[in-house]
Amino acid sequence: MKTIAALIPLIRKNSEHHLGISKISGSFKALELNLAELHPKELEIYSSYKHERRKMSYLLGRLSAKRAISELTHFNPFNAIFIDVAVFEFPVVKCLAIQNIQLSISHFKKIVKTSISLMSKN
Repeated sequence: MKTIAALIPLIRKNSEHHLGISKISGSFKALELNLAELHPKELEIYSSYKHERRKMSYLLGRLSAKRAISELTHFNPFNAIFIDVAVFEFPVVKCLAIQNIQLSISHFKKIVKTSISLMSKN
């Protein structure tokens, strides 16, 4: 599994914001070695999928998002973060230790690009 993750500061005239990003790729077998990083609810969802392609898509998205969140918040363990889906299927970060995170996950074949943004408070 290959992962690239970074924190990008966004400085505006009257405020500063931060963006955590992550890009992850790898074979299905390599990704499955990281199942322990899934929240118990995510593992339940993952296990309900029957097809490898759907499992891989789900796993890529969750692993990448958690690495971007970690870049932004320095929060670990990953399995304490639950990435749920909202009404229109967009991802929602649920974690008591992390607040006000906006998440976007995009897929391209076996590569997932994830961007996470958190607005800092002045």
